Amino acid sequence: MKKNNKLLIILLVVGVILVGLGAFFLFGREHVVSLKDDFYNNINHDAIKDAKIPANSNAWSTFYAAEERVAVKKDEIAKQLAQDPDYTDENSEAAIELINDYEGRNARGISELKTYFDSIDNAKNIEELNNALIKIQYDLDVQSFINFAIAKDFNDSSKKLIAIVPATLESNFEYYTLDKFSAFKDIYVEYRINLLKQYGYSDEKAKQVSDDINSFIAKVQSKSLNLTEVTDVNVINKKYTLDEIKANIHNLPLVRLLELLKINNLDTYIVYDMEHMKALDALFTNENLDTIKEFLKVNILEGVASQSTTEDYLKIYLDYVNKANGTSFKLDELKEQLSDGLKSEVMGIYLYIEYEHKYFTDEDKKNVIDLINDIRDYYRQIIENCEWLEAETKEKAITKIDNMTIN
Repeated sequence: MKKNNKLLIILLVVGVILVGLGAFFLFGREHVVSLKDDFYNNINHDAIKDAKIPANSNAWSTFYAAEERVAVKKDEIAKQLAQDPDYTDENSEAAIELINDYEGRNARGISELKTYFDSIDNAKNIEELNNALIKIQYDLDVQSFINFAIAKDFNDSSKKLIAIVPATLESNFEYYTLDKFSAFKDIYVEYRINLLKQYGYSDEKAKQVSDDINSFIAKVQSKSLNLTEVTDVNVINKKYTLDEIKANIHNLPLVRLLELLKINNLDTYIVYDMEHMKALDALFTNENLDTIKEFLKVNILEGVASQSTTEDYLKIYLDYVNKANGTSFKLDELKEQLSDGLKSEVMGIYLYIEYEHKYFTDEDKKNVIDLINDIRDYYRQIIENCEWLEAETKEKAITKIDNMTIN
């Protein structure tokens, strides 16, 4: 009887061990998908497992990690260049000093923008408001209703044209009509209301102004291209002469802005969405004067006040960025990012030249060129050995490879 009990205990212990080992292999041991079932996840398993999305980002990738390493090196070079009079001048040094002077910024508030806000409030009709709009867009580089860009001619990539692009109307009507974008819309509207409250409006007035702007946007954007159309070259590749633009746009100060920027003497312009511009133009009347005034104020608050004035405005912008992107940026991190961005802008091409001299050696360049040549040679082999391509097609494809240049 005792022997049977002993045997039973041994079998029980062995059973527990086997169950434990089975559980370990099933649940405790990390599951790695097989190479044949999922090539990508097998090869990148460890990188995916160990990856951590930084608090100031909504994504992570090897490119992100590389950009972070480059940013640290670039900042070191920017600090060195800032001390070198050959790369900076009094204006650029003053700009960097001003953007980092939050004590002074808090003391000034938005007083330096008062002239522009006053010009909006004092406008008695749409013509006077257009005068204010032109000065605001020219002085502050605030894209108010109209945006200009240099674009390649879709029919001839060697040529460049001025593109007239709808601006500030929250990207597209679909953001305001499709349920899948409702969360983004709510976050943006909250941001706009918070800016207006910081400007001095009561809760009630800020919400009413925001609602009026939403209605204005919806009227314009209902005539706009949808999200699919704006990526279709055949749809947006619409060219107009200056006379044709004048025939379509009557109330917006579009032509006056072209004249002010000295780009009113071109043969043709690309207008990405003429129906949008016409709908906006039709609303640019005295009947909508108050709403357009408030919209223009929001443009200034978003474009200048939120990032270039007080810490209170910057905190509102930070809250919006974190909610919209799912990040947890800290205020000091945002300040540093804005400062670094200005440094890069001030240093311009010199920053990149110095970076190349320091971190991109002749050996690095040779390795990249060798890699590109290897890829070209391999493509040449693939084309030459391809059985379903005709000889003429092969010849043209290989000619294209041979004429590729390395930048």
